[in-house]
Amino acid sequence: MITKVKANKSFRGTTKYVLEKEKAKIIGGNMYGKSTNELVEQFTLSAHLNPQLKDPCYHLMLSVPQTDRTLNDDELANLSQRHFANIIVLSRLQGDEAQVKQPDKRIADTKLNQLVDDFIETELPAYDFFIARHSDKEHDHTHIVASRVNNLDGKSIRTWNNYAHSEHSARLLGITVPKRENCTLRLKALSSKHLSPSVFYSTRERLFTLN
Repeated sequence: MITKVKANKSFRGTTKYVLEKEKAKIIGGNMYGKSTNELVEQFTLSAHLNPQLKDPCYHLMLSVPQTDRTLNDDELANLSQRHFANIIVLSRLQGDEAQVKQPDKRIADTKLNQLVDDFIETELPAYDFFIARHSDKEHDHTHIVASRVNNLDGKSIRTWNNYAHSEHSARLLGITVPKRENCTLRLKALSSKHLSPSVFYSTRERLFTLN
């Protein structure tokens, strides 16, 4: 499994699970806290802006299979932040553009990438989130724990079709999500416009093989 996404009620349970795993460390995000208690306190303040929301905690996982060179913390953090932003922007689409499983209808990649670029620049800071790296498995992976509540307007991230959005984001980042009978992943050539230069040059045209 390359991507996972789930909304739930418990910031404490999710944060505790992510941070207290062996070899876990925070590598990105926009929160001032480092401990479970500090992060949960900040998340709780955000959730209070939308008290009607039943599942304010958003938990995403992104696993990039091992290659000849392990991605460093900055590269994984950039990929993970972009993944989070992709999913939020995809959740806002309407009409045919929102049909991510239908290539002839869905939003064009170039248009989506531009929307995501703009979102990261202007709106992403309104969502509390942190990114943690886990190195306890054969393949390093990251967890993104976030508040679904926008700190400026109190509106929440929609979770409708979020698994399809997560898969589409992985494709957009250049990671081909395989069928179960085919566990070979090819990282397509990426445009440096859509990822930071460090991520672009380290991941371009790599072949991933899952064990």
